[in-house]
Amino acid sequence: MAENESEIPKRSGKGHSTSLLVILIIVAALVVISIPVGVAVLTYWWASQYTGELDVEPETGLEIHEQLIIESVTLQGDGSVEACIRNATSVDAWIDVAYKNGNIIASKVNQKISRKDTTCFTLPGTFTDGDEVTLITVEGTWIRFKVKG
Repeated sequence: MAENESEIPKRSGKGHSTSLLVILIIVAALVVISIPVGVAVLTYWWASQYTGELDVEPETGLEIHEQLIIESVTLQGDGSVEACIRNATSVDAWIDVAYKNGNIIASKVNQKISRKDTTCFTLPGTFTDGDEVTLITVEGTWIRFKVKG
């Protein structure tokens, strides 16, 4: 048996550990490269969620938000109120809901306020001096004012 043991060549293990080291270096390099690439892809995706759905005004290139300005509110003798509202943007706005003193008085008002124009209309219901009126557009913009006689 002693003779057979001397005939078996012994491995030093250098070849096996060198190939393992090369594989570990390649895996480490792939990990180091993939982490920044993954972060860049996630950042791009996150940012595109905010910029993908912008409405842009053609003249200025800026994002459009409703900008409605109360020009006048007039309490008539019969208790009706005429409101004149200016739309300062280049897109039409639509009044959807009207409230008086926190209580809904009309839904689906469907009053168009044309772009770059002032629209005057009579609000539904009757009002008195001091009533608080809130108008809400389809886009969710609130217009709030007090009726003054």
